[in-house]
Amino acid sequence: MDRGLGNQLESLISSFAMALLSNRVFLVDSTTVHHLFTPPPGLAWHYSVLPDNMNHDIIYDHSKLLDLRWNNPIEFEYLLCRDLKEAFPQQYLFVFSDQYYLPALRHNELYQSQLQEWFGEDIFGVLARYLMRPKEYIMQEVSTFYDRHLSNTYSVGLQVRTATMKEHDLKALVEGMDDFAWRDWINSFWKCGMLASYRAASASSYFIASDHRRVKSAADTMFGNRSHWYKQEVTRAKISGHATALIDILILSTCDDIVTTTMSTFGYVPAALAAKEPLVVSYQSTCLREITSQPCFHKWGYLMQAKCYDKTKMISPELRMCGIYSPPEQTPDPILD
Repeated sequence: MDRGLGNQLESLISSFAMALLSNRVFLVDSTTVHHLFTPPPGLAWHYSVLPDNMNHDIIYDHSKLLDLRWNNPIEFEYLLCRDLKEAFPQQYLFVFSDQYYLPALRHNELYQSQLQEWFGEDIFGVLARYLMRPKEYIMQEVSTFYDRHLSNTYSVGLQVRTATMKEHDLKALVEGMDDFAWRDWINSFWKCGMLASYRAASASSYFIASDHRRVKSAADTMFGNRSHWYKQEVTRAKISGHATALIDILILSTCDDIVTTTMSTFGYVPAALAAKEPLVVSYQSTCLREITSQPCFHKWGYLMQAKCYDKTKMISPELRMCGIYSPPEQTPDPILD
């Protein structure tokens, strides 16, 4: 697995489903996952059991590396069109991914009915709630924060990502290089958050999850003492940073409503965990209500040239609001509800 925590968790869920469909043992080689999560009862998933008990040359000679990363379109077609056992007959299958690729399997005619029978429509949520069992110290942090700040109010979680947005580098924007674009972008989240709480019968509170302090200070200016955030640093460079990111994800999932950043896997995960259709701030600074809590499959465009691709049948809510490719028939209306 690669990239940030959201991408890693989406890859984890997708790979577990693929292991089930192809009747394989599921092992995880990820320092982040092993530090943050306890495996479900009966599932021993640590990869070390394999090299500790097998000759490395034998593993290498009987293995296949399946590269499902962002910039590699070659092997996604297998997931949509082929029998997994026939496509990958090797004894060991190493999946290197930074994508939520489960929708490709979900549209494979060989696996559609099986996945529907196992998981229903909330496929990501069911799998995530089974696999994602955070360590006790993480759950304690989440519980304490929720009880202290969110439990007695209508809570809105706002996930504001400082990454490449609207063809600008938002990290440059937050440093003040383009103040107009910064204010336009950040105000869209505040408006969306206030609209989310408009019908609330009780007082509202706002939980802010962001990787830049200026976002949080702007939230304080906007919402005053109704603005809350977890205090620790979010960073990909350290395990403690990933732990903080997971705490942010879990707190977001407890909120009554969630506002996310378009294209952000970090925002997809809490919405799917909570089975809540989030509000999304689009590239055009528009507030939209998603039609599904399921994450987007960012690389659906890779499959459009596949031999088995059928645009009349392969229509999926996972394509909505992905920010890269949305068929005209799936373009959402700019409304809140």
